Amino acid sequence: SGSGQSNTGTTASTAAPTAAAPQTSPSTTDTGSAETPVVSTSPYNLAAGKYQLNSDGWPEKYEYTLPLSTTDEVFTQWTTSYAPQYLPENDYKGVAMYVGMEKMTGVHIEYHIASVSSMAENFAVLVNSDSLCDISAQVPYYWTSGTLKSGVEDGYFANLYDYKDYMPNYLNKIYNISLSSVDILGSVFYDDTTWVTMYSFYKKAAQGTGYMVRQDFMNKLNLGSATDIQTYEQFADVLRAMKVGITVENFYPVMIYSTLALVAGDWCGFDTVGNLSSLQYPRVVNGEVQFCGVTSDDYDLLSMLNGWWNEGLIDPRYSSYGSDRSNLTNAMYADQIGSAVMTYGTVYSDESLTVNPDCEWEPTKRMRKTTDQIIHYNFSGGWLGMGSATISAKCKNIPLVVSYLDWGYSDAGSDWITWGPEYDPSKEHGPMNGIWYYDDDGNRMLTDYAINHVAGTGWLQLTWLYNGFCESGISDISRGFAYPGGQRFLAMCDVWDEVYGYYDGAYILPTAATKFDDADNNTVVSSLTDATTYYQETSIMFITGDKPLTQWDDFVSQINNMGLGRVQEIYQKYYDAYIAA
Repeated sequence: SGSGQSNTGTTASTAAPTAAAPQTSPSTTDTGSAETPVVSTSPYNLAAGKYQLNSDGWPEKYEYTLPLSTTDEVFTQWTTSYAPQYLPENDYKGVAMYVGMEKMTGVHIEYHIASVSSMAENFAVLVNSDSLCDISAQVPYYWTSGTLKSGVEDGYFANLYDYKDYMPNYLNKIYNISLSSVDILGSVFYDDTTWVTMYSFYKKAAQGTGYMVRQDFMNKLNLGSATDIQTYEQFADVLRAMKVGITVENFYPVMIYSTLALVAGDWCGFDTVGNLSSLQYPRVVNGEVQFCGVTSDDYDLLSMLNGWWNEGLIDPRYSSYGSDRSNLTNAMYADQIGSAVMTYGTVYSDESLTVNPDCEWEPTKRMRKTTDQIIHYNFSGGWLGMGSATISAKCKNIPLVVSYLDWGYSDAGSDWITWGPEYDPSKEHGPMNGIWYYDDDGNRMLTDYAINHVAGTGWLQLTWLYNGFCESGISDISRGFAYPGGQRFLAMCDVWDEVYGYYDGAYILPTAATKFDDADNNTVVSSLTDATTYYQETSIMFITGDKPLTQWDDFVSQINNMGLGRVQEIYQKYYDAYIAA
């Protein structure tokens, strides 16, 4: 799900500031009287005092005069690469987008690239040795020593609130998102005066994952369009027809993950997450804090799925389907699955690699129990990315580093980091050349080299261009679909986004209500260990029938006694205080 100041729902270290403006410096462009103009001799072009404020007191967009600095200062940045084998020997120093960014901004970065698998361990070593880089990626996911605020108080991280005058574009983006996403402030700010991390955002909010159905199978069986599926019963009818009408060996109408769901949204019609590996998704219903996984809605969901299991609709190979998609894609490519949770970004390759040349995947709408149901939980707006940047308290020029990061949220900066330079046909393909060109209609299109690269075009883009999964800035998802026919896949997001027409977010627990002190935060974390293990081992059994649904109440009581009950009490205490304030 979306990023926040913590990587889990129960390590609660976020709280929203008030909705008031962030009290940036008064805007001014006055540099002296006409008779005696002031000529700046500063080596810096920073934003403080140079931008306008809107009617609500938040910064307007600001375009920087470049370079930001003419000094020789060098800063360090800790990050990762998901395809490091396709980086040159001098890593980002040999990649055109990064080289151009350094030249434009005048900010010199020495990159420390950790392997994806060792990031947690490597970050712990940096923290324990008090040797954090000036900029660190994804700190909210890897910081384990209390709340992020304690990281500021203990001298590890800079408090970006003290440097808010230097981030007009970041704050402008947050303000604009807040107009439609009420909880964004609590997601990106720890509290009113503690801002620890600059988060990545999407240029356009979009949901990237959901259920898709084999449209070619539906066509064969005269079942209509996948996008017409609105309810779980309509979905089940399609699955039943596939079970009878599709005769491929080892075919099953629908898959679920080993944890049922990997991300929020797949089972939103039950107002719960459906992730059977985690008890870390709180919600609030009629003033009562509850935890997804043990609610009456979860019982209803598992009851429905148990019925589908008994009908033979669910793929029994579910235990091998997880975040590693290899087993799932093997079954999909063999024509053995009729409906699957997919991302729009993989549809092109999933169709082309399937043995059936007619393979066509199309998304269903976000399903609900009835066509007039209002959904209350799961969706936060789709603006937050996974990437982020946190600055070390020991950084020797925090205003410049904040400004450098803020440039990535400006129109010019976000455009550069998203696309990099245009392809130059006079140069050979590679990391020091661009991977896009303008077509006859003036649209940016990826080169054939980029589309067909052995790394996969998506991974290549994350390696040679802005990596929104890891770093701060604004990501434009249209980049990944800049090829003939790509708009079809991008439009799949629009089908899932229709949910906002029947969603009110009434069960969302405000992150401002989870501002725990260190003692309660530690209690929350320690209390969930045994309960989570039991939940992970047992909950799937209600689907398969290995545990009868008549034992549900005993199951919930056991989990509460193992620690979730204590966690709920803490959440309730803070929520009640939040409401009373």
